Amino acid sequence: QQILEHAPSLAAPDRAAGLVRASDPAALGLPALATATIGREDALEDVLSLLGRQEVRIVTLVGPGGVGKTRLALLAAHASAPSCAEGACWIELAGVAHADEVPSTIARGLGVTPAGSETSEHALCRYLAAKQLLLVLDNFEHMIDSARLVAELHRSCPRLIVLVTSREALDLSAEHRYVVAPLRLPARGEMLTVEDVETTPSTAMFLAAARRRDHRFSLEPADVPAVARICTRLEGLPLAIELAAARTSTIDLEQLAIELDTELDNLGTGPRDAAARHRTLEAAIQWSFKLLDPDLQTVFTRFAVFAGGATLTAAQTITGARIDGLDALVAKSMIERRTEPGDGTRLVMLDTLRHFAQRQLARQPAEAELRRCHLEHYLDVAEEADAQLATRHTPRALSVFDREIENLHAAREWALQHEPNLGLRLTGRLGSYWGIRRNPGALGWCEAALSAAGDHAPLLDRARTEHRRARLLSLLHRPEAAIAAANVALSLYREADDHAGIANSLCSLALDTGALTGDLEQERRYAQSAVQYAKIGGDERVLALALSELAEAAEGDDRLPLLEQAAVVLTRLGNERGLTKLYSNAAYVALTEGRVEEANELLERALEVPWTRDDPRRLAGVLGNLGLARLFAGEPRAARAPFADALRHFSTHGFDDDIGESLAGLAAIAAIEGDLDVAARLRGAVRTAGYPPGEFDRQIDQRLIRDYMIAAQERLGSAKWILGEEIGAAWTPAAAAAYALAWACADVGVQGELVAGYAHAAGGRGDGPPRG
Repeated sequence: QQILEHAPSLAAPDRAAGLVRASDPAALGLPALATATIGREDALEDVLSLLGRQEVRIVTLVGPGGVGKTRLALLAAHASAPSCAEGACWIELAGVAHADEVPSTIARGLGVTPAGSETSEHALCRYLAAKQLLLVLDNFEHMIDSARLVAELHRSCPRLIVLVTSREALDLSAEHRYVVAPLRLPARGEMLTVEDVETTPSTAMFLAAARRRDHRFSLEPADVPAVARICTRLEGLPLAIELAAARTSTIDLEQLAIELDTELDNLGTGPRDAAARHRTLEAAIQWSFKLLDPDLQTVFTRFAVFAGGATLTAAQTITGARIDGLDALVAKSMIERRTEPGDGTRLVMLDTLRHFAQRQLARQPAEAELRRCHLEHYLDVAEEADAQLATRHTPRALSVFDREIENLHAAREWALQHEPNLGLRLTGRLGSYWGIRRNPGALGWCEAALSAAGDHAPLLDRARTEHRRARLLSLLHRPEAAIAAANVALSLYREADDHAGIANSLCSLALDTGALTGDLEQERRYAQSAVQYAKIGGDERVLALALSELAEAAEGDDRLPLLEQAAVVLTRLGNERGLTKLYSNAAYVALTEGRVEEANELLERALEVPWTRDDPRRLAGVLGNLGLARLFAGEPRAARAPFADALRHFSTHGFDDDIGESLAGLAAIAAIEGDLDVAARLRGAVRTAGYPPGEFDRQIDQRLIRDYMIAAQERLGSAKWILGEEIGAAWTPAAAAAYALAWACADVGVQGELVAGYAHAAGGRGDGPPRG
């Protein structure tokens, strides 16, 4: 619109006015700056200077709401990101309700999925340990209790730089604080000219904002004193100036200045116990609110119910607003309209404005009704998205959950206090998402929902949440507790006569019984019963799961027919995640049985599934197993590339605990090729990496030792072998991986295969610890 109207704000920057433009946001993965920034060159230079110092790794931009901390941080991120190997990541915390959600919010923003029983905090430390990255945490003031997380990231991630915006400092020993000042005001007691007002940062910002709203706006010499008075009265606070400029299309400048003088005096410039500039901003917001007509005041107040913004549909459905009303609030800078890739238009309220609106909402008798409407809307969102998981629509469903998770958590929190049965239902619908995103904190949320709703809640809601609790306990490697929870869910599903639910609980019992006791016969019995109930229930998603469990528990010739049945259903559903897990886990079991050709075929099929290439941990596991299959088939040269690529993927994403298999495989190849010193050192590193971790892995490792290592040790001599192992055992995982990769990639042909073949690393999705 500005381009079509030839808006003056798009003119070449006036250096005297202090215009700062950002680099291309798309190239950096950062939010875009919708408008030019005025008057921040010196502040930006100061912040960049801080960020550029080697000893500075935590910088907090401190200042009152509306002073421009977020914009300055975004400018600094755009300028600094190109100098960081992994660029910059922007994390918005305004919509986060509790400090315990901060680690998972950051992990989600980075595309980091916790592995096994690790917490989101541990996953962040693991993933960021070797990354050179600028991490920006915006609106941290209401999450000060999470400052310990920032300190832990600083301690464990030596190349990480954290830039924080907050109304108060984090009070960390490593923190460097930068106080963000308001925009410079015009000089007092002087005859100001049009040029003075155009080039002084605060007044230049006012003029730019006014011109964005009306391209016909022009500044006459007679208007200069009024503009100076307006910006001085607002103390140079950018948000307050933006709100005042939104009124220039309906009131002349002199009248606006008089009105601000009068109204801000009458409003008392905010709470007496607030800092001076907090009081000024509060009064400016209150003044802007008073100028809204009653209908717009209602819409503005109701919009405070949203956490993290809302789609246009949600805003209309829940607030009862018409599009023209929402547009009017956007025009008055009370709500922002943002366009996000794949999301269309999203309406967002700045944190400072939302806090004001929340106070207004708390005084409204209709608040409870509004929050119930919010809860019911997002319960529908969760139920629709949950129904799409484990189908071809999984990526879209995960995107919906990711985008609306703050609203979903806010709805859940309110429901547990006021509508516990609905809170339990929403918790059950969120459980699968929490499991996929591997959020260990969700276990507590399930238990809180079950406790709040009690034993008289609807059977199916209790059963579903107990089952999700069982799966979360399994993810935390607590099989005994998981089995107990699955039995409770099974009993509830039986009482409700829900056959698909019964099958789901039996699948959980099959998985956890196998993990706890290694009793494959009992695991098969549970899985066979699950298949029968899933067929009766007519739920293909559960049938696919049951068939997969049965195939993975089968032995020998029984496995492939069952696997094919499961693959047919998974393919029909479009469940690529389940298909990858099926092929890779069954292949590893086949390896332990010596069925090498079968394993090789299954692994090749796993690599053809797109999801495999999108899940770095699963991809690395498949590649490592493929290396084993080729090695055991007598093709050590062909095994070198997948082992090396698996090692590289594990190392890149910080899965240091998983590198042992690849190191052991490369050690075997080194032994075959006569590089006995290399073999000995890699075997030392294997031991330090904690390999083998489980029974299946021990079977594989015993074969590697028997077939390759014993002879190699005899050829090198025990003394030299022991010395080599001691050298390798002293390496860090990163050093061991670097050594192994340097050796494995020394062959140019292998290096070419690595580049051309399997390099598809991508962050984000995970599916539990793969076998092997």
